[in-house]
Amino acid sequence: MRLILFIFLYIILHNCYIYAQDKVTHAENLFAHIFKEYSKDSLRIKMLLDTANRISQTNPDTAIKIFRKALSLAQKNKYKKYQAGIETGIGIIYRSLGYRDSAVTHYIKAEQIFQELKHYEGMAVTYVNLANLYNEQEDWEKSTNYYKKAQIIFEKTQNKHGLGTVYLNIGSTYYNNKKWDSCEMYYLKSEQELKSFKEYANSQLVLANLSRLYLTTKKYQKAKSYAQKAIDFNPNNLKHVVSSSLTLAEVFLYENNLENAHYYAKNALDNAQKIKDTQVQPEAHLILSKVYHAKKEYDKAISHLNTVITLKDSLFKFTLKTQQENVLKKLDHLNYKIQITEATRKAAEQRKTILLQRIILLLCMAFLAITAMLLFLFYKRNQLIKQAYYSIELKNAVLEQQKQTIQELNHNLETMVSERTQKLEDRNKKLKEYADYNAHILRAPLARILGLFEVYKEAKSIEEKEQIFTYLHQTVNELDIIVKDIQHKLQDKNT
Repeated sequence: MRLILFIFLYIILHNCYIYAQDKVTHAENLFAHIFKEYSKDSLRIKMLLDTANRISQTNPDTAIKIFRKALSLAQKNKYKKYQAGIETGIGIIYRSLGYRDSAVTHYIKAEQIFQELKHYEGMAVTYVNLANLYNEQEDWEKSTNYYKKAQIIFEKTQNKHGLGTVYLNIGSTYYNNKKWDSCEMYYLKSEQELKSFKEYANSQLVLANLSRLYLTTKKYQKAKSYAQKAIDFNPNNLKHVVSSSLTLAEVFLYENNLENAHYYAKNALDNAQKIKDTQVQPEAHLILSKVYHAKKEYDKAISHLNTVITLKDSLFKFTLKTQQENVLKKLDHLNYKIQITEATRKAAEQRKTILLQRIILLLCMAFLAITAMLLFLFYKRNQLIKQAYYSIELKNAVLEQQKQTIQELNHNLETMVSERTQKLEDRNKKLKEYADYNAHILRAPLARILGLFEVYKEAKSIEEKEQIFTYLHQTVNELDIIVKDIQHKLQDKNT
C-alpha cells in the first residue's frame, strides 16, 4: 500500500515539475512575441502590464515575472511613472498571496517614486494600500497614520471621492478599535463627502456602517434611521441591504416590535441566501430565534438555533478549508519560485539529480503530511463527538428551561386567580354591609324631611311655616353629617 502511495506521489510531483517548466517556457515565448511585434519599449511595457494585470488573479507567479520584465525595461528607459505603477502591481500580488513584508517593500518603493515625481494622487493611493495592508494585520496605529496621510493629500487636491473613502476607512479602523466617538465623527464626514456620488457603493456603505455603529452604542433611533436610508439608497445592492435589514431587526427586537423584527430578519435571511453570504445567515437565524422565543413559539426558536449551530459549523469548516488552500497556494508559489530558480541556475545535466533530491524530500514531507492528516482526522472526529454532545446538552437545557417556565406560569396563574377571587368576595361583602347600613341610617332623616314637607303644605300661618322650616333645616344638616360620615368611613376602608 505504501509503495503504491509513493509511486502516486512521484507521478504528481513529476507533473508539477513539468508544469513549472512549461510556465517558464510560456513566459519566455510571450516575451519573444511582444519584443518581435513592438519595436518601442514604451509599447512593450504597456503590453506587458496589460498581460500581467489580466492574469494576476489566475496566475500570480507568471504575472510577477512579467511585471519584473516590464520593470527592467522601465528602469532602462527611466520611465518613472511606469516604475511606480509596476511596484504597486507587484505589491498588490504579494499582498494577495500573503507575503505582507514583500508587499510593504514594493509599496514603499512606489511611494518614493511618486514622491520624486510629485504625483500626489499616486502617493495617496499608495498610502491607502499600505493602510489596508496594516488593517489586515490589525495594526491600527500604522493603518490610521497612513490613512491620515492620504487624507491630507486628498484635502489638498479636493478629491471628494478619495476623501470620502479615506474617512470611511478611518472610521472603520476606529470601529474595529472600539473608539466610538472618533468612529462616528469620521463616518459622518464620509457621509458628507460621498452624498453627491449617488451611484457609488461606498455612499451606501457609510450609511450601513453608521447604522451598525449606532446599534452598537445603543442609539436605536439613529440606527433605525440610517439603516432605512441605506436600504432606500440602493435596494439592488443586496449586501448592504442585508446588513441594514439585520440592524433594523435588532432595533425592533429591542423595542419589542416582534412583527417588524421578524419581517426584517426574514428579509435579511432571504437576501443573504440569494447572494450566498454565509457570514450573516447565522445572525439572521439567531434574531429569528429570539423573535420566536419572545412570541413563546419555542419549537421554531429551537429550530432556528439548530440552524445557527449547523451554519457556524459549516462556516468553520469552510474557513479551515480556505486556510488550507491558502497554505497550499503559498507552498505552491514557494515551490514554483524554487523550481524557477533551480531551472535557470542549474545546467540541463544537473536537473535529474536535483529532481531526485526534491522527490526524496517531498516524499518525506508527504509521509509527515499523511501522518499529520491522520492525526487531524482523529482530532476532528473527537471534535464532532464533542459538538454532538454539546448540542444534545444544549437542547436538554432549553427543554428543561421551558418546562420550568411553564410550571412557574401555571403556579403564578393559580395564585393570581385565587387572590383576585378573594378580593372580589371581600369587596362584595363590604358593599352589602354598607348598603344595609346606609338604608337604615339615611332612612330616618329622609323620612322626617318628607313628613315636614307634607306638614308645610298644610300649614296656614307664617309662624307655623317658619317653625317647620327650622325643623327642616336641622334635619337637612343631620342628613349632611350622616353622608359625610359614611364618605369618611368608605375612604378609610379603601385605604
